[in-house]
Amino acid sequence: VYFLPYMFVEVAGSVLFALFFYRAKVTVTRVILARFSMDLFVNIILNSLVSMWYYAVIMGKSYAFMILPAVIKNLCLFPIESFILTLFLGVEQSTAQGINLLYFLPTAGAGLLFHRKSGLLDRQVLRQAVPWGVLAAAAGAWAATAMDTALLRKPFGVYLLVMGVMTLLKKE
Repeated sequence: VYFLPYMFVEVAGSVLFALFFYRAKVTVTRVILARFSMDLFVNIILNSLVSMWYYAVIMGKSYAFMILPAVIKNLCLFPIESFILTLFLGVEQSTAQGINLLYFLPTAGAGLLFHRKSGLLDRQVLRQAVPWGVLAAAAGAWAATAMDTALLRKPFGVYLLVMGVMTLLKKE
């Protein structure tokens, strides 16, 4: 059974890419931002909503169990795609960091809300860890701006790759 709203997901992806590339110079930054927008707005948000509607109306079932694997797939692929673009297409380190931050902040915020709702946050640990985390982030940002970006580009890409592989291979 074909569900017509899936057509709108495909149209949304085409419109999104058109917004990024129609009569615009194709740059690496534009490609990465387009890919991030596609993953977040079309693949994760819009496709999940349409799939929940499909499963509820056509199948009479819940789609909730399928959302997490779809989100995980998109979250895992975006850093890998960013790594490849960073390593092979010569993206400036500051641009890669900005895109990484753009990706990280909403996903970290969503994770924090989910853990809070599930009662998994230990407030005492947060009170101890957050100040040190802020200091370490500030020191890292200062070091990154003080160093030559050419020295940071490949180690940053390798770090992203290693962390992605470790996350995929992690056994619980």
